[in-house]
Amino acid sequence: MSNEEILKKAIVKAIKNGYDKSLLPWCQECGEDWIRMIFSHDFAKAFWGVEVTGTRGWRAWAYHLREMVIEEEPIKYLEKFLK
Repeated sequence: MSNEEILKKAIVKAIKNGYDKSLLPWCQECGEDWIRMIFSHDFAKAFWGVEVTGTRGWRAWAYHLREMVIEEEPIKYLEKFLK
């Protein structure tokens, strides 16, 4: 899947999970604004959910956001959760 396809599917998933569409800064003309969006807490909460996970009590969104930050290709990290 191309990065653009991954991003579009991730946005659709986040919106279905309650992400406020008015917060969408990304569009083809906006260039790098998608980076700011996918690393925002609001987007992460909608994309991964707010339930507590694991033995340390991490919120799912916080755990995945932290993992995505250290990824060389953060878009590819999102792709893992679209299937």
